[in-house]
Amino acid sequence: MEAKFTQKGLEGGLADIVLTLEEGETFAAGDGIALGHETSSGTEYLGRDKGQWGAKKESLRTEGEASGNTVVFRLESYYVNCLSRGGYVLTLLDASGKDKYEAPFFADGVKKSSPGVSGYSLAEEADTGPHDAAAEELAKALHLTNQATSAANAAVQKLQECRAAQKAEQEALAAGDLERAQQEAAQGAACMASAEEAQAEAVRLLTSADGCAKNGALAQDAVKAPQAMESIRTAQAALDALQGQLAEVRGFSAQLQNALAECSAQETARRAEEVKRAAQETLATASEPAVPLPETGAAQPKSKTGMVLVGLVALVAAAGLAAFFLLRQPTAQPPAPKPAPEQAAQSKESEAAESQAAEAAARAEAERKAAEAARADARGRVATFFAGTRSPEGAMQLAGELATDTPEQQDAVFRLYYYAAEQDHAEGALKCAQCLDPSRPAWGSIKKDAAEAWYYYGKHADGKDARERMKAWVQEAANKGDVNARQWMQAMQ
Repeated sequence: MEAKFTQKGLEGGLADIVLTLEEGETFAAGDGIALGHETSSGTEYLGRDKGQWGAKKESLRTEGEASGNTVVFRLESYYVNCLSRGGYVLTLLDASGKDKYEAPFFADGVKKSSPGVSGYSLAEEADTGPHDAAAEELAKALHLTNQATSAANAAVQKLQECRAAQKAEQEALAAGDLERAQQEAAQGAACMASAEEAQAEAVRLLTSADGCAKNGALAQDAVKAPQAMESIRTAQAALDALQGQLAEVRGFSAQLQNALAECSAQETARRAEEVKRAAQETLATASEPAVPLPETGAAQPKSKTGMVLVGLVALVAAAGLAAFFLLRQPTAQPPAPKPAPEQAAQSKESEAAESQAAEAAARAEAERKAAEAARADARGRVATFFAGTRSPEGAMQLAGELATDTPEQQDAVFRLYYYAAEQDHAEGALKCAQCLDPSRPAWGSIKKDAAEAWYYYGKHADGKDARERMKAWVQEAANKGDVNARQWMQAMQ
């Protein structure tokens, strides 16, 4: 979204704020605007009723009129009287007062008014001299640094939520409650991811502010440039403090992950042992011999009929023994019973399944630990670097040692490139520019910015060719209607 301040064709101290929405941005009935300006202590907003500056962001008393992708908001004179030549930040709010989009703009001159008998009349016209590009760039730089500080503070808030989840996870592990520990670990991971996203956004905004302060008219202004650099230093201090907290939370997270993995492995082993034991019991039951019939010598009820039967049995037995001793011949012993083929096959299949399941679980756990260790290694080593004695050469050496397979790793390495580039390290500047170059593939969560890439390419001997390649890409995008590309082309003149 772009914002423009104009009083063309208006009388009585009125003004229009003209918004141009980009593709994907929307305006709805009930949407309003808030108007702010940057100060060294933060952003102040124009009050809804009194037309005074304060800390509260609120929607002004004006309704937008939409036509295509353009929306116009009319400002009454009591709002305009609070403005002066300089930079401002406009926020488009939805009907509930939530932020939708933001855009900075610069007011070259403001026609103010004063109340009279017949209403407001023109009282004065502020200085409308030549366009002050340095003042416009300063307003943008201050806006970016304040946004970076806000992003860093948002990350700190998420880290507090992450610490609470870590504490709950630790308590669950101590109680042996694996399911709850896993739930808290997932909650902590989500908070950590949000904190890292906010940190990456703070780095991006601060990088943009730094590029703004060191490019164009602002860099040449002996009065305004120091103001921008002071604001950048304040935001950098907030970001450095965030880095220390991130390193602390990540370290404890790694300890909890190891404890959770060990507890999970123990639970997996226990369940595997139960399955194995159940399988063995099933096999043992299947291989047991049939229950034998009662022996012939078992006690029988005593009766006359029974006695007769016993006598007959005795005579038959005696005859059998005689025949045995007189006519016996060697006979082969019956073979020992063998387990049924089906039972043997089931036993082997059960053992093979148990072995494969155990191997798969071990591989999955090893891969998870390796991936987490790689991510933690990149973040942790970069945090350790910035917490100790640092140098651009050391930053580039560490960047060469770290993997860049994931967006998290790429964000961590970008911090090293950016630091080295700021210290005028040529190779670091080239790498930093390549990450920002919109004609090159995405790098982590770093937002592409051709104007900043142009600046950093200029610090390397081979940057001239890279500049020309990028400029050709940006020119083609601008010809196709890309709004960002058009702005970049102005910065690359």
